[in-house]
Formats: sequence, structure tokens, C-alpha cells
Amino acid sequence: MKTAIVGAGAMGGLFAGLMAGAGIDVGLLENSEKRVDTVRKHGLKIRWMDGSSSAFSPPRVKITARPRDIGKVGLLLVFVKAYDTEKAIKNALPLLDKETIILTLQNGLGNVEAIKRVAKRNGVIAGITSHGANVDENGLIRHAGTGETIIGCGPKAVEIASLLNSAGIGTRVSKRISDVIWTKLLINAAINPLTAATRLKNGELLKSGCLRDLMKTVACEVESVARKKGIRITNPSKKVESVCRATAENVSSMLQDIVNHRKTEIDFINGAVVREAEKLSVPVPSTTAMWKIVKSLECVITKSRC
Repeated sequence: MKTAIVGAGAMGGLFAGLMAGAGIDVGLLENSEKRVDTVRKHGLKIRWMDGSSSAFSPPRVKITARPRDIGKVGLLLVFVKAYDTEKAIKNALPLLDKETIILTLQNGLGNVEAIKRVAKRNGVIAGITSHGANVDENGLIRHAGTGETIIGCGPKAVEIASLLNSAGIGTRVSKRISDVIWTKLLINAAINPLTAATRLKNGELLKSGCLRDLMKTVACEVESVARKKGIRITNPSKKVESVCRATAENVSSMLQDIVNHRKTEIDFINGAVVREAEKLSVPVPSTTAMWKIVKSLECVITKSRC
């Protein structure tokens, strides 16, 4: 299945490298001309967790800012930041035909709805991935954690899972994808804002009793909102602690954004939980506080108004 990935950042680049290494026809659509030039000149470079490195040079990985260079695809994978979803899909429209399936593995809530609004189709599958990756200013992607990728039911979902599995991306299809997405949302809402505010790696949060307690409190608040919506999340406190341990050396994407003076996804993570909580009259004071703290940091570093 010919595939295109929208967004050549850490996760998009990681998936492109894994798929190209498995011989899958994959193209990268990236709006940053600087990143396009870097990959074209030096290849897509990935440093794996065992210390080894790989470089995938064109044509094994086709990277471009122009959709027509890739052509029509059977699968479109979306990895851009949640606030860029609509713009990215508008740019990617030339890649789509009536049979194209769009799979979003993005963080936060609202991505499926944004994709459907722009693409005007129902062939959109939601999912999550627990892989961790960071990218530096030179374009080197560091694989920071291996985890399961889970996608929802939909057209060709089984075929897509098989394709990703063939690239070493452990993937399964879930009939309760809302549970899966909200579990990932809970983890991101509890961990990422704390790392952004403290500038600590994931695992370092467990070394402070106060931070560990706050992380658990946010997790329980998110679970209470999910439960009111009929979504099942078991052992929220244990889940966030387990993820912190498994990704101890990971620098969260939200912390990377703060360090690099970029906009964060806080509005689509904690902010989205707060909006859902308000609709359901569920109190989430700690989640709200983390949203406001990171939003204030974001406004300061990007020199924007809150």
C-alpha cells in the first residue's frame, strides 16, 4: 500500500524510517523547506535505543513540500501537531483519492473531527502509538521508547495493521478505540505538562513525592471525566507511573516545545479535558491548573497573548 506521512518531525520521521527500511513505498510531506533540504542532503537519520544508527537517503525516503511529488496514496498517516491538523490536511488534499484511508496517530482530542471537516470523508481512522522519539536541530531522530500502536476499526484497518507490523511497528486493531485514545490522553495530560513546567525527563517526575502525587491527581481527574462519558480506563495512577518508568529518559514533546520556544499542544490535551469536564460538570482543578501554567509559559516564550 503506497503510503504518505504528513509531518517529518520525530514521530513522522521514525515511522518513515521503519517503513522505508521494510521496503514500503513511503513519502514524507513536510512544510518546512529547511527540514526537506536537510533530509535530502544528509538522509533521514535515526539513532536507535541500542546506540546504532541508520540513514535513509532519497529515493528510499521521498521527502517534499509539494504533494504532487508523491502522487495519490492508499494510506495517509498524520503526525503533525494538533493545532496544525486542518492546515496540513488542506495541503495534503492532492494526495487523496476516493479510496485513500487517513490514519491519525496524533496526540490530543479533535483531530479526527478536524480531518473529516477538511477532507470531507468518513474514511478516517483514529489511533495512538506509544513509541517515543525526539529530534534535534540537525534533524537527527532519537528513538526513545518502544511501545504498542493501536488503531480503531474502519476501512482496511486490518490491512493497515498488517502493513505496520511488517515494518516492525507492533500494531493491533481495537473495537474500543475511544478507551485507548482517552488512556493516552490521560497519560499525556498527567505527565507532559509537569515535564514542561519543571524541565524534567519523564522518569525524573517519580523522584519527587509532590510531583508524583500531582501527576496521579491529574490522572484521576481525567479518568473521572472519561468515566462520565462511558469510557473505561483502569488504574490511572498505576498507568502514569508505569509509563514514566518505561520512558524514563524521554524528553516529552511538550518539554521539547517549551525549550525550543514553540507552541505546545496543551489546548488539545489538558485544555480539551477541561472543556469536556465543563460540559459534564466534573471538577478538574489540578488539570485546569496545569493547563493554565503551561499556557502561560507558552505565551511568554512565543510572545503571544493568552
